[in-house]
Amino acid sequence: MKTKRILFFLFLPLLLDVLIVGCCDCPTPEYFNYSNCTLSLQNLDNAGLKPLIAAGDTILKEAYGIQLTIERSEDICSHQNLPFFSSSVYAFGCHCSPALTITPQDSATSIQIITINPFDQNHGAGTDISAYFKTEGFIDMNEFLTEFNRQQYEPESRTKFHINFLLMTPPPISGNHQLELIINFADGRTLKDTTTIVYLR
Repeated sequence: MKTKRILFFLFLPLLLDVLIVGCCDCPTPEYFNYSNCTLSLQNLDNAGLKPLIAAGDTILKEAYGIQLTIERSEDICSHQNLPFFSSSVYAFGCHCSPALTITPQDSATSIQIITINPFDQNHGAGTDISAYFKTEGFIDMNEFLTEFNRQQYEPESRTKFHINFLLMTPPPISGNHQLELIINFADGRTLKDTTTIVYLR
């Protein structure tokens, strides 16, 4: 008798899950992957209230940034899956899983910002100055890479992803500058682009 009672309580959550999900009429969740396809860069002017695409080729060096745009595409493969033990078991209410989840199929392994021109005494032409940049929310490159690999594809803006990187350490003297941004992926692909030449004054 004790064994039957134990088995009943063990399987009770599963039974409740089936009943509750059935009563809620939850849609079957769909899971997709997306790919990062192409990358493009634009110079930013952050001298105003918010960063804007630079209108000219001269920007205050303390107000410089770059905008990264990535074109994305949904993978043709998809599958459907039903939740097994869901949170609705314990809440006794309708807590459906998201109807659509779109996650990256290709993880980025590194992101670099390379200076084409000599930048300062410690960074000549062709060196990595990624540490000099942070996102608009003041996240460094390593934190950004982690968030980038976890990011879901938003149905409202499926094809494009934008992020602004702001220069935290400007060059010591005014001059022409050009930067290349490179993202390497675990599947061996590399996406990169180069900014137009800008005079940082």
